[in-house]
Amino acid sequence: MKKNTILYLLIIILIIANGFFLYNYLGHDDKKRDRQKDRTSFIIKKLGFEGEQIDSFKNFKDLHRERMRLISDDIKVLKDSLFDKLPEDEVSEYYIDSITSLIAEKEKAKDKEVFAYFKRVRDLCQGDQKEKFDKILKDALNKGNRNRSGKSKRDKGHRPPPKD
Repeated sequence: MKKNTILYLLIIILIIANGFFLYNYLGHDDKKRDRQKDRTSFIIKKLGFEGEQIDSFKNFKDLHRERMRLISDDIKVLKDSLFDKLPEDEVSEYYIDSITSLIAEKEKAKDKEVFAYFKRVRDLCQGDQKEKFDKILKDALNKGNRNRSGKSKRDKGHRPPPKD
């Protein structure tokens, strides 16, 4: 009888643990969608988009999100193929260089897509909306460049690449 009690207890613990993990795993999609919706609303509100601007913005925002997802999926596949070689005793340097170069190309494509997206948003702006957009983007970039001490990376000698 005691063996059955222990078994039942373990089954209940596993069911609770599985429920917890499923809830956390599935629950993140809702939070992610809410954050994306908040960002969309923030941009529309701060820039004062109206009518056709809102429709255009939402259309190319969705297109941008899909492009980024596809590129990220490609990167994941490449990284998986790289790290699948980890258990092997010998992996050629050529293979590692090839895969990491492909990953770098995909990362470059992501950066170009992000730039193109922000360029389209800015092109959608009219008049003083462009100035508001430039300020929002500059503030966001500076916030991303801040470290814990409050100093930007540029304060530590990091410089942007030279202009062509």
